[in-house]
Amino acid sequence: MPVPPRPYTVRCLECGWKKTYAPTSDVLRPEDLPPTLCPLCRSPKLQSESKSDLVDSIRQTLKRILGDG
Repeated sequence: MPVPPRPYTVRCLECGWKKTYAPTSDVLRPEDLPPTLCPLCRSPKLQSESKSDLVDSIRQTLKRILGDG
């Protein structure tokens, strides 16, 4: 059975622009695909993170802020 891709966030490493993509189907439309250049600063330095990567990142940040315990 086809499964839609998991949501993911694309972030520009130069200016901080970000957008989350959440395809609703396994059939991807052009608007479901990330850009190759940042729409704000035109930088090609884009990073993609899956939802689980974001959750892990938030968890690690909270551990740093609140301490390990």
